[in-house]
Amino acid sequence: MTCQSCGAPMRLKEDAQYLKCDYCKGIHFPEVNSDGVRVLGEKATGSCPVCAILLDEAVLSGQRILYCGRCRGMLVAMDRFMAIIEDMRSRRETGSDAARQPDWKDLDRRIHCPKCGRTLDTHP
Repeated sequence: MTCQSCGAPMRLKEDAQYLKCDYCKGIHFPEVNSDGVRVLGEKATGSCPVCAILLDEAVLSGQRILYCGRCRGMLVAMDRFMAIIEDMRSRRETGSDAARQPDWKDLDRRIHCPKCGRTLDTHP
């Protein structure tokens, strides 16, 4: 991505929610999508275990995650998972999703981590 102010390259700042211009030091916060995810415009090194396309660096509830733009899957480190869940629950409107039950069969799938190869935990 290039800076809208000066045209220089912008870089993803490690563990941040924004990109920073190498030249003018401007910052850019990408928009949040319908899933509540801020896709940061940089590809990760791992591929989606479902779609086999490169994952995107992204932020959800202030935590860095990996996100698939095709299937909308999220790869979240377990040490960040509870912080995300707590934040999302604190913002949830009561009754908005309470009537909609998840498809419990989705939790039976076995997907392997693109980083270590172990079976991933699946959460509704």
